[in-house]
Amino acid sequence: MEKYNGKIIYRIRPKKENFISETKELPYEIHFMSFDSKQDLNNFMKDDCKQNFIHLKNESVSSTLIVLGEKI
Repeated sequence: MEKYNGKIIYRIRPKKENFISETKELPYEIHFMSFDSKQDLNNFMKDDCKQNFIHLKNESVSSTLIVLGEKI
């Protein structure tokens, strides 16, 4: 991730009582990540080394939701 100017800002494990409402399965863990640019994020997502280990992620993570935001 650092190779692509990325960093983890927060890594959160919320408890059920931390949610006010929900319409989907509650997440076990939430990661807030930051990249210097959208291109850095795209390069990170396509990284060959990362792709070599994608099976480990797929075996341990039931779903991923990516929300792109912009600092204002």
